[in-house]
Amino acid sequence: MDAAAAAVLQGAGPNPFYFTGLVGCKYSVLGGLFKGKCSLKFEIGEPCTPVEGGKELLDQSIIASMTPADGSDTVNVFVSPQVLLNIDCKNQMPIEIDGVKNTYKVFVDSLKLVNFATKQEVKGSMDISSDGLIVSFNPDEALESTTKFVLMAQVSFRQRVGNDWIVAKDSEGTEYVERMETKFTSGKRPDHILPQHLICSYPLDKMYNFYPKETNTGYICLSENYSYLFDKVPEGYEQKLRFSTLDGKSQTSDFEHFKSKEVTNEKYELSFDLSKFAFDNQNIYKLEIVNIPKRIAVQNENVTTGYTVVNGDSIRQIAAEGDFNQLETKQICELNFRVSKYNTLKEKLAVVKLSGTAVVYGESATLKNMEVNLITDDYFDGFECQTYYNDTSLLRMEANLNQTDWYRKSIYSKMYAAYSKKAIGNERVHSTPPADALDIFNPDYCNHWNLKDSEIQANFASGLNQTGNYGYYVVFYCHDDIMKLREKIAEKRDKHLTLNGLETEILNYSTPPQYEKGKYPYTLSYHLPGKE
Repeated sequence: MDAAAAAVLQGAGPNPFYFTGLVGCKYSVLGGLFKGKCSLKFEIGEPCTPVEGGKELLDQSIIASMTPADGSDTVNVFVSPQVLLNIDCKNQMPIEIDGVKNTYKVFVDSLKLVNFATKQEVKGSMDISSDGLIVSFNPDEALESTTKFVLMAQVSFRQRVGNDWIVAKDSEGTEYVERMETKFTSGKRPDHILPQHLICSYPLDKMYNFYPKETNTGYICLSENYSYLFDKVPEGYEQKLRFSTLDGKSQTSDFEHFKSKEVTNEKYELSFDLSKFAFDNQNIYKLEIVNIPKRIAVQNENVTTGYTVVNGDSIRQIAAEGDFNQLETKQICELNFRVSKYNTLKEKLAVVKLSGTAVVYGESATLKNMEVNLITDDYFDGFECQTYYNDTSLLRMEANLNQTDWYRKSIYSKMYAAYSKKAIGNERVHSTPPADALDIFNPDYCNHWNLKDSEIQANFASGLNQTGNYGYYVVFYCHDDIMKLREKIAEKRDKHLTLNGLETEILNYSTPPQYEKGKYPYTLSYHLPGKE
């Protein structure tokens, strides 16, 4: 069967959604034995009809819905319950009623999450989305396991009177106040840290190059508050941070845990002293947070033995008091990583070799880039290179443009000395001027960015390629700036405004000056993950 279809669609949204249209199709079955055409009209949703005056707006429900839905079960303990509004609660709105115009605004009077059984209010904060239509309650910590909660919201529609906001009333004197609630039951709290809640760490999971002496402070940053795993350690256990190798060698230490305030989306952090541990270079390690039994259970520790004498004979009697509880080590968190051949980045850079002279390539003047080969016996991993980790890469390169003759003699004096980033108006990832348009990369090892699972299982890191490149792409992005600035100058010219000498010069050339033989200094810096 051969078939084809097309649709003409007209619609509106987002609330209410409405679509109307026409679908047409043609078909041919069994090589044309049956064939034909058909069309049909359709409507989805309800059209929004504009009305005169503002009374109808006041008759609309302010609260659209709440989540979790009423009666929901096994709800994630890290949930942030929400109230969805039909009317923006961030902005004021002028409304004319019976010829009189006043200013109104929706207020979220309260949003509470309450334990249904104990009536105790859950501590947390309220957050309103940028469009003013979603109000979230963010609990300070994970909800209690398998517990029933009630989310209660109250909103009001208020009129501005002088400097005050007074709750508006209808013609019968009833205040425009809405209340809604939803009941739900939480699921179980996880007994370990879920991988999706790990924001950043040092060392990083699957990191190929961990430099053990780059910093004395290791850390794990989480997007959810897991304080319940650390504030109260189960009876009979002690909680430790442990570094271990697959051959059984391990080192343990205490660690700190606390609510984090350093990063906006970070709620909890674990911190530990790396200087307490000794790492073997080029070895694979496992970092764990574990609950370890304080003592090893003996099989007969709950058993008592006695003897009873019957007719001169001793008869043994054995009895168990309570259960035999054999406590096992419980893992709360796990990360795997490889230690670099070098203890610091500085040690590593001291042996990096640059091979030959930098090569300028590109088919046109606007695509000129400069690269130089580098050779090292411990190549940079994916977390370090921008090609993999973008602007959050651990290694960041920045050209020292003020010390670069090519830049100072040519493009700087022609453009960047006179125009700021705002004046150029070029929005992009790189800075203006593009001093950070540099990178370290190796196109040959894209299938082996970081430590692989197979290497972890085999306890052997096979190594990354030993050759790669430093890339210097300043000209490419300078061209972007020139083209953007030319557009602005051209608009000024088209409005018959007078151009100055520099503007005329920029308008008459479209490519930045080409690289010259000389030195192109740069700074390479190391940034700890998630921290500046």
